[in-house]
Amino acid sequence: MGGSIAGMTTAAYLSKYFKRITIIENDDVLNEILMKSKDKELLDYRCNLKCSSSLGRSGVTQSYQIHVLQGEGSNILFKLFPNLKNKLLNEYGARLCSLKNDFRFVIGDVLLNKYLTEDLYWFCIDRFTLETVLRRELCSQYDQQQI
Repeated sequence: MGGSIAGMTTAAYLSKYFKRITIIENDDVLNEILMKSKDKELLDYRCNLKCSSSLGRSGVTQSYQIHVLQGEGSNILFKLFPNLKNKLLNEYGARLCSLKNDFRFVIGDVLLNKYLTEDLYWFCIDRFTLETVLRRELCSQYDQQQI
């Protein structure tokens, strides 16, 4: 499997059933800058890149765009990686946003989320930061196994 969000999530899940899991990734995602930089340094790298392929994953052109983790997707990630949510919120600038209050969905002058009976929360962060922190968590949390 690859080293994307889906690949790392799958590796974490499969670690319950297998002693060894192999992730094959074309990009140099385990380089020292990404794996050893502090949270502030990582945010600086993300914000000051000359081009999106200069650090991180050149195969993912949308790496530096904002991504949204919705409902069950974020629940699964946070279950597999118990420290991830607090780290992303407190150290890496992620935001937990209310669908009812923080977003506006309009089609043909109709506000679609105006009458929500239940509020939904989305976890907002750029993919570069999410993948880097997720990769660090995978390496530290499953250090005893061969991933």
